[in-house]
Amino acid sequence: MPGALCAAALILLSPRPAAVEEDPRAILSEIVRESAKITSIDAQIEQYISAPGTGNEYYRGRYRSDSQGRMRIDYTVPSAQVVIHDGRNFFWYYPGEKLLYKIERRGKERPASRPDPLGDVARDLEKKFAVEYLGTHLHGFFTPVHYFLLKNTENGVTMDVLVDKGKKAVLSKTVRDARGTELVRESYDGYAKAGDSWFPSRVTVAARTAGGVTKNITVYTDVALNRGVPA
Repeated sequence: MPGALCAAALILLSPRPAAVEEDPRAILSEIVRESAKITSIDAQIEQYISAPGTGNEYYRGRYRSDSQGRMRIDYTVPSAQVVIHDGRNFFWYYPGEKLLYKIERRGKERPASRPDPLGDVARDLEKKFAVEYLGTHLHGFFTPVHYFLLKNTENGVTMDVLVDKGKKAVLSKTVRDARGTELVRESYDGYAKAGDSWFPSRVTVAARTAGGVTKNITVYTDVALNRGVPA
């Protein structure tokens, strides 16, 4: 019937009620809490590293880290090497040559190798960061993501953060200095469930250094989360 069809058309074409606007800081805090559930990682890794002047390098070994910033990698390829970060200093040991390098921590920089990409943000979110929510976007072809812009109010450093809405997992993070120069670009791909958490099987980090841009691709397999790391 014409009248019924018109009514149906009006119902279908009527705009939906406006959604209640969500608090971007509350959304981000939830994502930070989700990331913080990963307190330790034990996995096999392969690393592909390229840097100006050194060419391409390939490493393979066992990686372990915890939420205190401590890390250990026992490399088997290209040779037996042990890399340790004790939360403060780096140690690089070549057992065949009985040669140890120690790189001391300078100043008050944060410990490296935390298991979640938002660990540095989590500590200072309320005190140091202004949070702007840039809405929902599509990442790739079909993945809806939250898009955040974070600004450190003390030094002007900004971070673009894309987060998978369904998994609440970080897909990319780009860090720029106060002038807008890109310093670090991180991407997290191939997420799969490991226990109760989502974990990426591939992490790519491109960083600007004094000598040029270095790129590090890490592929994770045999991942075990939150089972503790022996002292």
